[in-house]
Amino acid sequence: MTYLLVPIHLDTLHLNDSIAAICPACDFTRQPYFHNGEKRAYNPGIAPVSEEMAAQPFEDRNFRLKPGIHLHWALPDALTKSISKNKLREDSETAFPPVPNRWMVRRRDGAGNNGTKCWIVESDYLYPPGTAHPGTSVTVPHPEDTNQPFRYMGRTIAIEDGYQTDVDASYWGKHLTAVGYGDPAFAALYPNCHSVFGFYDPDYPRDNQGRPKNGLQYDVIGWYDAGANDYLNTFITFVQENMENEDLRDVIKKEFKWSVSLADGQPFPQSMHVLCHACLTFDPKNGQSTPSSGHRIVIANTGAEALAADLAEKMAAELNVSDRKGVIEEQLEALLVAPQIEHRQLDVGPKLKEARHHKGFKAVPAGIIWTILSEKDGVQPADGSAAGEQTPLTDDIGRQLNEINSLQQEYDRAVQQIESMQDRLFTDWYKYALCAYPQEGRQDDYPNVDEVKHFIELKGLAPLTKKQAATGTFGFERDDTGRIVTAVPSPDTTSYSLAARLAEDVNRLLASLEEQACASLRISPADILNWQRFARRFVQRDPSPLSATLTGLWSLLPEDIPDIINELVDDENIPNDDDQNKIITAMNDLEFDLDAVFDEVKDVVDLSLAALQIWEIDSDKRSPKQVLKLKRAILEACFPENIRKSPALEYRLKQAAAPRYWEASEPVLLLNGDLIRPSHRHGADGRFDPEGLVACTIFAGGNDSLETLIDNKFQPVLDCLEALHSTTGEPQIAFSRWQQNPWHPLVLEWETKFYPSEKKNHHTDPEATGTKTGLYHPEFITHHYKLMENQIDLTQQLWANWNSDKKL
Repeated sequence: MTYLLVPIHLDTLHLNDSIAAICPACDFTRQPYFHNGEKRAYNPGIAPVSEEMAAQPFEDRNFRLKPGIHLHWALPDALTKSISKNKLREDSETAFPPVPNRWMVRRRDGAGNNGTKCWIVESDYLYPPGTAHPGTSVTVPHPEDTNQPFRYMGRTIAIEDGYQTDVDASYWGKHLTAVGYGDPAFAALYPNCHSVFGFYDPDYPRDNQGRPKNGLQYDVIGWYDAGANDYLNTFITFVQENMENEDLRDVIKKEFKWSVSLADGQPFPQSMHVLCHACLTFDPKNGQSTPSSGHRIVIANTGAEALAADLAEKMAAELNVSDRKGVIEEQLEALLVAPQIEHRQLDVGPKLKEARHHKGFKAVPAGIIWTILSEKDGVQPADGSAAGEQTPLTDDIGRQLNEINSLQQEYDRAVQQIESMQDRLFTDWYKYALCAYPQEGRQDDYPNVDEVKHFIELKGLAPLTKKQAATGTFGFERDDTGRIVTAVPSPDTTSYSLAARLAEDVNRLLASLEEQACASLRISPADILNWQRFARRFVQRDPSPLSATLTGLWSLLPEDIPDIINELVDDENIPNDDDQNKIITAMNDLEFDLDAVFDEVKDVVDLSLAALQIWEIDSDKRSPKQVLKLKRAILEACFPENIRKSPALEYRLKQAAAPRYWEASEPVLLLNGDLIRPSHRHGADGRFDPEGLVACTIFAGGNDSLETLIDNKFQPVLDCLEALHSTTGEPQIAFSRWQQNPWHPLVLEWETKFYPSEKKNHHTDPEATGTKTGLYHPEFITHHYKLMENQIDLTQQLWANWNSDKKL
């Protein structure tokens, strides 16, 4: 069996005393539930709301890390990113790849194998219901168990003579992934996964100062307990079945960012399994790695403004031009808005201020507005001469469009009201949950739960249901080009709802536009460029491949039309309007075998691509507009110099965003410095390679199965890795030395306090009646701010409420 040795990053935290740490993202033990077997309710005073289980900022819930050595390994970057599920042969669109769920941890005391001890970490092991392991295992949701909707996951087993899988044990039923039960930071935050992707050793060799003994070493090997879950092997099979001509080595390099070295003449294995590995050696030194200086904080209106201010501060200090900091900041911001102002010759400064002001606001959607766009098949003249030939829309279509937009505005308002009512309903449900699970000893402080339920049903659910029925929903059917073909109300939408009415009006307008387009496809008297030449073309039928076609068309004309056309040949005068209309009407009403005539015509003259596409459609599937378009193309081809070639006019009904509202963006806080520098632990596996690749090694296990390697405690693999490390001499992510506790900023919790201006704010009484209304004083803006001449933003008037002992 062949294995690919994939290096991973390993960190350790050494603690002499227990310390408080940030708690896991969720504590599922706080769910209220009833155990049928015990006839007992658990957590009756905790409401089933997310904030009771989710970690809240600045609340560690007394989660502590015990004294000892805590190991935490990082998963390979390639296994922490979402992938297409077809690579896993599953049906959904995307997923996270499975990760190794078995880990061997080996501890060696100094050189050689002195004091060697090994453990197996079963990452996906689930403790039986009712088994409590607080502090040693993490909790995960387990809704299948009605008696206990959570389980403890992950256990460590010390092995001496070998490791055997517990056939009676319960394991995580799904693929174990980097996100665990669904938390993006599950594998990244140690408190989340300390029993899954981590290891705790309380009894380790120490020196006389209580520190880990110099030379103490931990080796970690990770693998999949089931070969079917091995993502690399699954991916190789996928490549072999779907990408036969691709070089497997290059595909793995592109997909995983893993580079594999082969000896001369060595073929690339067609089947491999992953073995993750890491090694950490202790070399204790005093101190800690937490940065303590060089931090900068910038508060600004936008991210660009904050970044410009931070860079300007640094550049001004380096260039020793602190008095020019404002100019540098303005020039840096100007680079970001250069496309908007670089073409201007005048008012560049004010336009820059205007652009900066614009960046401080964000658009708020204001609904939908319907528009009609006209399009023509074929190439349009570059001089725009075809614009005047466009058939104008009728007044009736304009009226219908206005009615649809009025109804759309009403529909948008109704949808917004429904969203607001849903928000209020959720708030009421949240209050109901608190009343249903009152805190112990405070039951009398909450309203009666049945009264709250009745209030929600009467004031929340009933009006919402009624509003939803009166509003309804609808969708669209579209053609291959994305054009709206018809509006379709949803099955549960009532006929009197706004959605049904709007869909009906949209369909009526689409039908009117179809009629308008059909009218533009019919030949008009103005399309005949020269009546005498047109008549001669019909009568004389000069020798050409189209002569037979013209004869066939001539025979289909009504009896009086050939007489009128014959008179035109002898008479050089333009026919009167009545004769023109008769001829054109007869031409438009000609009934002939479209496919037969078109087949003759297309071999003689060039036809538009649109006409060719319609001709390929089955005759029984052509719409009336497509039939007219095809007939127009045939007649234009039969009279190439006599009938104006007019591209078919298409009207497209489209939805566009209505004029938007604007609101000020939230202020931006920029932190810079070593304290919050991203950790190289995540997303930087290829940091030692110019191409960002991770150097992996092929280990040919020969006849040794995975079970044999486990029984031997992976000694052949460890020997191979030790030999490789001793000969390479280059830095590798899998081999590291511990000198002090690492610093890996991952979670930042912070809070701000906002103080309003001192006077005439919403805490003061605008009428001085002694009753606070919560409203701002009418003069709040003018009292505190002033719009200076030629300025875009308001300027704060510090003198308005400044005194010697207070600041704004």
